[in-house]
Amino acid sequence: ATAAAIAMAVIARRPAPSPAPLRASLLAPQGVTFDLLAGPAALSPDGSRIAFAGRNAQGRTSLYVRSLDSDAARIFPETETVSFPFWSPDGQLIGYSTGNSVSFVPAAGGVPEKIVDLIRAGKASWSVSGDILVERAARAPSAGNPCP
Repeated sequence: ATAAAIAMAVIARRPAPSPAPLRASLLAPQGVTFDLLAGPAALSPDGSRIAFAGRNAQGRTSLYVRSLDSDAARIFPETETVSFPFWSPDGQLIGYSTGNSVSFVPAAGGVPEKIVDLIRAGKASWSVSGDILVERAARAPSAGNPCP
């Protein structure tokens, strides 16, 4: 019994092994480039999918979603000029700005729906209470040209 207690004490005092670092890369779909001017990619609340703005060979930017357990990304039709994608708290909807409005589309696919028209839409986020908060684009005055 004494030997077993000593063995357990020795085992318990050993430091836990350090977790191995995790490295990953995400490639854009064939014929598409990440449109970084349209904002960063957005990770779904459960961490399983990523939404991003991708620019095709014709220069059109659309919303894409990729499951992180797959190499394929799905394009969402009718989302041209997408920027700053963001997820609903439950991961069922993806919101995005389009320059002068904020819209959303079901993450499972479907028709986009405009939420609000704005003079200039910036980044947005979805609160857990269901409110969508939109950053208003500001204009800084230049020398000799004050903002209205």
